[in-house]
Parts: sequence; structure tokens; C-alpha cells
Amino acid sequence: MATAEPGASTRPQFITAALPPGTEVAGGIQEEAERLFAALEADLEGRGLTFHDVVALRYFYTERSDYLEMNDVRAGFFRPRFRDHAYPVSTGVVTGGRGGATPRLELEVLAAPGKQVTNSDRVYRTFRGATEPPAFVHAGRIAGLLLLSGQVGFDLDLKLVDPGPTGQAVRALENLEHVIQDCGRGPGDVLGYTVYLTRPEDRAEVEAVVDAFAKRRYADDRRPVITYVYVGELFMPGVLVEVDAIAADGEPVTVVPSGAPDAAGARAARAGRWARADGVARGEEPDRLVAQAADALAANLAEVGAGLDDVVRVTAWFSPAGAREAVESALAARFGDAARMAVPSPTGDGGATLQLEALADLERSA
Repeated sequence: MATAEPGASTRPQFITAALPPGTEVAGGIQEEAERLFAALEADLEGRGLTFHDVVALRYFYTERSDYLEMNDVRAGFFRPRFRDHAYPVSTGVVTGGRGGATPRLELEVLAAPGKQVTNSDRVYRTFRGATEPPAFVHAGRIAGLLLLSGQVGFDLDLKLVDPGPTGQAVRALENLEHVIQDCGRGPGDVLGYTVYLTRPEDRAEVEAVVDAFAKRRYADDRRPVITYVYVGELFMPGVLVEVDAIAADGEPVTVVPSGAPDAAGARAARAGRWARADGVARGEEPDRLVAQAADALAANLAEVGAGLDDVVRVTAWFSPAGAREAVESALAARFGDAARMAVPSPTGDGGATLQLEALADLERSA
């Protein structure tokens, strides 16, 4: 985890957290989660923040079973630290990690003082048999951003509405829209959606759902950024699609359309100090993909008056999985000051692909 900066607690802090590779953990994922949360708490205190100031978490698990074991630890660690059940926004995906080696759990973290949280009565939250609220919320607000937890195809009874990807994608988007509306915002406030797919063969089917959703809510030149990524699994068997989002909380949104016919989303979007954009590269040499994708990202950010130096969080979704070391090294060289995460993202075609999912803060150096 990064070193604290002077005055850091006065602005949003983006952090990536994991135990160092190769750390011996005798107690499995539960011990790893306990140690990781404790280390994160110490890091936050060094920045003048508390654990209660965590606004959003994205969890990267090695296996689905890690989620269930981690969740037990999370509940016990979080409850005394988050006042009034003001838990973080959360999304969790199974990525295969580092093939079973430590770390088995990695985190992307956004923390800042003064957050506000919202839950929607129109969307599932409390799990059957639970006596306490779960350790997440539907939405969190901070510094002009509205963060939305990942939504899946559950109805209010926590039943999947469809065993297939189409019905699940429709319901996930509806759930997400309910939360946005209950926060007093609408589709036009969204900077970007991230769509998580467990099976590459479902891509066309889910894209058709997202395209139909977007056509009903946006003019072709007003769509936000829409990012599709592949993950190994999601948190429960049978869940094929998850969608989360980041939106503006008050500032008008400017988007730069891709210019391609029937394009799913924008090249970049900006609201006030915040900008959201992607950069994609494909080829045969994984170690060169970061540079190529970063160039594409820089071009997209430039369209909204931002640059790579403004990037505060960047996630590299890459394939093949064996390219991790090269990707991590290249990310550090190109985005040294940003919170960085490299995530295996199996495309199923055997090719080398890298997608950079980035958030920029034009006030980061203020």
C-alpha cells in the first residue's frame, strides 16, 4: 500500500491493497482477510483517515469459496468500525488470482471523510436468515461522485430472474437504475458502467441488452463509457452478469462519442473534476500492450481535457493470465502515482488483450 501524503485526508484517496506476494498465511483466506483489513486500517490512519471513511471497495478473489470465508471476517471487522451501518459500496469478482498463491484477496479502495450512503427499497440487500444488514450499501457519495455497488439479476426475494444472461442483464440494469433514481439522479448523470461477464460467449447477448437499455435512455452521442470485462466467476453459482457504475453527483456530464456506428459507449466522459475513460490494445506481445493501451487512454482523456497524470485509479484487465508480471511492471512505469490493479480477464480466444479502465481527478495536484 502507498505511503501517506501530507494533507491526504482532505481529498479522496485511491488505494490498492493486498498482502505481499509469497506471504505465509497458515489460516487460509480468513487469516489473510483479517491481516489485510488490519493493514488497510493502519494505512488509512497514516493518511489521517479511519476505516469508516472507506466509501467503495472492489474485491478480487481467487476462488468463489474465498468470498464466503472472507464475508464472515468482513462482517466482524466492519460492524464496529462503520457507524450507523454506513458500509462501503462493493463489487466482488473471482479472477483466479495468482494461481492459489498469496495474495488470494486484493482490494481497490476509495476513502474520504464526509461520505453519504443510500440504499434502495426496490433492490435486494438483506440476505435470507440474516439478523444484521450486510456489510455493503447500494450507493455512496463523496466529492461530486456517486458510486454504485455491483448489481446482478436478483429480484427482491434474492432469486435469479433468469438462468440465462439476457434476463439477468436486464434485471441488473434495472436494479442499478432504481438505485440511481433513489439517489435523486438519472441516466444522464452516469459517467460509466462496468459490465462483468463470466462467459465470453455471452458477450453479444449482453451487449444487445445494454444497447437496447441505452437506446431508451440516451441519444447516440450522449451514452456514457461502457466497459465489458471477463471474470472467472461471480459471487454465487448461476450468476452470469454483474453491472456497477460511477456517476456524477451534481455536475453536468460531458461525453465524447466513439464515432463508430452502433457503438456501445463513449470514448470518455467528464463531470467537473472527474473523468472516466478506457484504453484498449490487442496484439501478440503482452509486455507492449500497456504502452499501447495507455496511448489510447491518453487520447480519449485528452478529449475531455484530462491526461494520464490526472489518473488516480487504473485497472488493467489482461489476457493471458501469464502476462501478469509484465503488465504490473509496465503499469508501475506508466502510472506510478495512481492506484493500480492488474486483473486476469480470460477472453477465450487465446490472444493477448489489455483493457485499461481509468478514473481521473483533475484536482489531484491541487
